[in-house]
Amino acid sequence: MTQYILRLKLTVCLLVSSVCIHALPSIESLRDELRYKTTSSDSLELLFDIYDLTSYDKREPILEELFATATRANSEQACLDALSLMAGAYEDNDSLQAILLKRIASMPATDEQKSTMLYIKVRDASRKIRSMSEKERQEKMVNYMTQYSEIRNMDIYDRIEYLFYLCTYLRNAADGELLMNYMRELSHAIDLLPSRDMLIRALFYNQASMSFLNSKLYKEAAAVNKKMLDVQKELEKRHRASGRKYPYYSGATYLCYHQLLMCSEVLEPEEIDIYYNRALELIKTTKRLQESPDLRERTRIYYLMAKERYDEALPLIKSQLKKNTNPEEYNNLVEALIKAAKALNNKGDMLYALELYTDILEKRILAKSDASLREMEIIYEVNNLKAKNDSLMIANRERINEKHRTQMTLAVISLIVLVIMVIVLVVMFRRTKKLIRNVEQSNNLLMKERDSLRRTQKDLVKARDQSKKSESIKSDFVNNMSRELLTPLSAIVEYSNLIADCVDDERHSYVKRFADLVSLNSDLLLTLVNDVLELPSLESSKLSINLVPTSLKEICQVSLDATQKHINPGVSLVFANENDSDTTIRTDPHRVEQVLIHILNNAAKFTEKGSIIFEYRIAEDRKTMTFTVTDTGIGIPKGKEDVIFSRFEKVDSSTQGNGLGLYISRLLASLLKGELILDQSYRTGARFIFTIPIE
Repeated sequence: MTQYILRLKLTVCLLVSSVCIHALPSIESLRDELRYKTTSSDSLELLFDIYDLTSYDKREPILEELFATATRANSEQACLDALSLMAGAYEDNDSLQAILLKRIASMPATDEQKSTMLYIKVRDASRKIRSMSEKERQEKMVNYMTQYSEIRNMDIYDRIEYLFYLCTYLRNAADGELLMNYMRELSHAIDLLPSRDMLIRALFYNQASMSFLNSKLYKEAAAVNKKMLDVQKELEKRHRASGRKYPYYSGATYLCYHQLLMCSEVLEPEEIDIYYNRALELIKTTKRLQESPDLRERTRIYYLMAKERYDEALPLIKSQLKKNTNPEEYNNLVEALIKAAKALNNKGDMLYALELYTDILEKRILAKSDASLREMEIIYEVNNLKAKNDSLMIANRERINEKHRTQMTLAVISLIVLVIMVIVLVVMFRRTKKLIRNVEQSNNLLMKERDSLRRTQKDLVKARDQSKKSESIKSDFVNNMSRELLTPLSAIVEYSNLIADCVDDERHSYVKRFADLVSLNSDLLLTLVNDVLELPSLESSKLSINLVPTSLKEICQVSLDATQKHINPGVSLVFANENDSDTTIRTDPHRVEQVLIHILNNAAKFTEKGSIIFEYRIAEDRKTMTFTVTDTGIGIPKGKEDVIFSRFEKVDSSTQGNGLGLYISRLLASLLKGELILDQSYRTGARFIFTIPIE
């Protein structure tokens, strides 16, 4: 229960005064100004400012002065405010708490007086309950539960006080479903209070938030934190209206945003962003928060997990796990680590998280079993006590024989309940032992899998390094050989043309035919060489794209001219847009021509008769355009539609080429932010569709 005490002290401290880092007057200057005030009413405002600016450990003398001044000024509200502040400052002093209760009891009985008295009594009772022995606490709790039906006829303030005590007893005994039921009833009672009763609301919402979060009731936790934010706004508004200039609530507000982010699974996405951004704004303006880096880091973790930014959250979670000692916060962080590691498929961190989670499960199972046992003991004692009270009432009304019969019946019922409880406990104990064995087995299996994964990882790293080395040697060899081929190929073409030009006119046409064959085959070989040279740059996305305004007709004509000499006799090459007016598009003409030449040459290679039709269409919005090349060749066999775009794949192994043309064309299309596909609905030959953006 230490976490509840620490959180309660921190929240009350921050609610009372959380000083921002703006330029503030010194306490000495306010004291000097106080000397010139002539009336108690004028002094009150300055005394509250001095209190708000004084550090928490030095406020006790100011509070006594503040209460005395408020009494002289006959300001009931100021007296009540001073007494509520004293309740927090004197929390561990029994005698001073008694003095506070005596002072407030002597004041006129108003709703404000009742609310403040309830606040002080509940705080004092909560402290006393925590210091009781387990036996004494359980006896009082059982008495409160047996009288539960009577509270419905009580005054609303007495009813809330009763339920507060009952919830405090239960929180220190068994933090389970029984506590949640009473917390919900207390929440309904709190909602019936007048809207001005803010302090008791703040006290309850703080305790309820932690209880709901620990029980993973995120919807209810989010609801009470939102109500807490409304309370803080109203308190700050009220204090400022009364003349207090420095009652900031940044720290308490930040805690609400932090806890709301812990409930992200029940929040809307926009709510998550709003609460996190507000928390960041508070950090910028609040010195206390700037001095708490771990709290800020945990807030960021919950935000990143809510936004599924697991790669950013993972290192922060691991860092916090090394620092955090709060059991509930630690459990939440371990669960977040499992979720993040699983989403990122990070098996190393997943194994680490599962090891931590296994330990948590073991402790949680034991704690849950203990809590359930305590709840059952409490319920049993309550029921037993109620049964005894009922039997006494019946004994006073009925004859002795009837009383004996009733007692016998009650004894039998108690025995049956006891037997059932023993059976349930035995079953739970066996299940717990079985679960522990299963956890141990799972842990052993995980450790074996971890060792296996580590060995596999080493083998994969070694294989990867060898593969990279082999790939590098192969690429260097292919590139060097390809470059060495360029010079002799160019020389062969030039000398062939030179020989054809040097023969007499009678033999010129005969020799020219062979020179053209040499030139054609050299072009094919140069294309293969250029494809091989360009392939590494394309695959690594290192090839640059130069977008410039370009004539569309010029691109098409260059592509057609480059293809014309590869057309088989008897095949017509038709440009469907030949008579269309020219237009300018923004693209990389060289890369577009490269793709068009590849698919036109591909059509020429596999079309022995019929026609090849080349056309283009510009979209109505003029943002994209589509080229199509349709032939009447052999077509693409069924099942090979996607294979033809793979590297070194050929439909007919007897044809020329290295199977890189369509592969490179699709890479270039992707580089141009377009696409190259095969029209599978066309079966008379083959039709390729090439689409690119043009603006």
